[in-house]
Amino acid sequence: MPGYGAGKTILCGEHFVVHGEQALVVSLPLRTRVDVVPFDGSFIIDKRPKHPDFVLSKQQLYEGMAEAIANLFGVGKQYSFVLSGDLPVTSGGIGASAAAAVGITRALQEVVGVPLSSDDIMTIALAGERVIHGNPSGIDTTAAANEGILLFQKKESGLFTSSVISASVLCHPGPELDEGRSGVGSNQLELPLLLVDSQKVTTTKETVAEVARFKDQQPAVWEQIIKTYRDILAGQVDALQRGSLEQLGKLFCQNHELLMQLNLSCCHVERVRDFAQQLGALGSKMTGTCRGGLVLVLGRDLEHVMQMARTFDQCGFFTVNTSIESVLNGNVSSVENILF
Repeated sequence: MPGYGAGKTILCGEHFVVHGEQALVVSLPLRTRVDVVPFDGSFIIDKRPKHPDFVLSKQQLYEGMAEAIANLFGVGKQYSFVLSGDLPVTSGGIGASAAAAVGITRALQEVVGVPLSSDDIMTIALAGERVIHGNPSGIDTTAAANEGILLFQKKESGLFTSSVISASVLCHPGPELDEGRSGVGSNQLELPLLLVDSQKVTTTKETVAEVARFKDQQPAVWEQIIKTYRDILAGQVDALQRGSLEQLGKLFCQNHELLMQLNLSCCHVERVRDFAQQLGALGSKMTGTCRGGLVLVLGRDLEHVMQMARTFDQCGFFTVNTSIESVLNGNVSSVENILF
């Protein structure tokens, strides 16, 4: 049996989540599939779709990630892992490595026949993620293992997540990737999202370190930024629950401006945002590592997203259509998962 891990995009919380703040993250209806084969000299056989200019500079890190997970299962160099699926590898921000880590963990679980809880899977996958990202918050692996729109918070004792809206697939990518996905209910919120690659690769460790220095050097400014951030996060949750795309778009822009105060944007990102505004987007923001990587664009509806994607594609940009429908739960639930 193959293992699967979902991609993600952060609606609100880039970098702030590292410092203990809540973040709003969406598991994408795009997955990495992992098949286990006999060891062929390397742990990773990468067949994932990629940005046309993508160079797998992280191959060695992926090898280390897979080896770390294999060692936790006690299987050593018995297996190689074939990565495929419909989740593309971009210049950063889509949670590709976390999706692979969760997929490898789930695939090995099937091979060794050891039943694991959802928390166990996320814990093992996060150990693999540390090989690539050093000290990740865990938001990517949480989203990769739990399909939905989640409130996530890193705490000293572990990771806290509570489901806000349960997301399900709008456009099924194919039966081979459709296992275990639930249908869409009657009370639906259309969330027309488009990810546009800025075509600038970023380094998570470097940007996280720079934000930490900003926090230490300008504590008063940081406190004001955090206060504003919490208001934006609360507004986004409210906009999602009310189904107000216009309000959500405005908050995307406010969130982006807040990240700019931390010097996390760049000309590549701003070029994408300017273009999205010309195309009538309701809002846009950097997402993920920032200072490059992906830009999250909110459209008026699914047709508008498709129109924007075609225009971006024609202009040489690499895009990922992430549009999903979500089933509203009514009230925010409070499910806790302690992972350590």
